[in-house]
Amino acid sequence: MPKVVPHVAVGGNFIDGVFHTHAPVEDGLDETRLWTRGGTFSGTAGVSYLVTKRAAVTVDAFYTSLWVQRSPGAPRTNDGLFNVRALLSYTFR
Repeated sequence: MPKVVPHVAVGGNFIDGVFHTHAPVEDGLDETRLWTRGGTFSGTAGVSYLVTKRAAVTVDAFYTSLWVQRSPGAPRTNDGLFNVRALLSYTFR
């Protein structure tokens, strides 16, 4: 089936980020400092279908595990991210 092209990919990121809130709440301002540090890994797999020589439809499934510790004494839990996305592409050359 030359019109069907499968693909897979893996990725990794190291994140060292900080977010300062400055949000109005009922009793003043929330000035919370949220931070994260660590690595994430992700994987995606999908298939492209070549409709013509220039047009293709692609569908991908993506997953990454996101480990979260909500407070210093809380256990780490996995709030993984999973999504499915589609793309219609056309090549002009």
